[in-house]
Amino acid sequence: MEAQNEEEIDDYFLNLKASLEFATEEINEQNEFERESQLFQLLRIIFPETHASHPNKYRQTQVIIGQHLCCEPQLIPSLMSELFYQMDTISNPIIKSIYMHHEIIRIHPFVDVNGRITRIAKNWILMFDLSPPPPIFLDIVKKKKK
Repeated sequence: MEAQNEEEIDDYFLNLKASLEFATEEINEQNEFERESQLFQLLRIIFPETHASHPNKYRQTQVIIGQHLCCEPQLIPSLMSELFYQMDTISNPIIKSIYMHHEIIRIHPFVDVNGRITRIAKNWILMFDLSPPPPIFLDIVKKKKK
């Protein structure tokens, strides 16, 4: 769900900033994005309301995105386990990030914020082994040091 008023916009950006700080800290501590628990940590930061109502659980309802009927809720845990198992076998960070992005969007494990979580996780994967951080990550790191 996107922000509907100025207060929600402020919360949206504060949560986004917090999630970018979290990913940056994890990269600085040499923690690669490789576990489901990290996905839930991102959910907790980006959308605390959803996490509060369904802590560490995937969605329990059927979701349709456009004309795409997402997988049934009871299949999500095994599909996500398979996703992380397969990610562990992919050594190229570009291929790994593409695979992870595609699968999370296809599975749609959460009722909301799948896109935001996926984009942050994708950048985490890329920055860990390959790319310099995007400017927004650098700005967060600079502000944090002050």
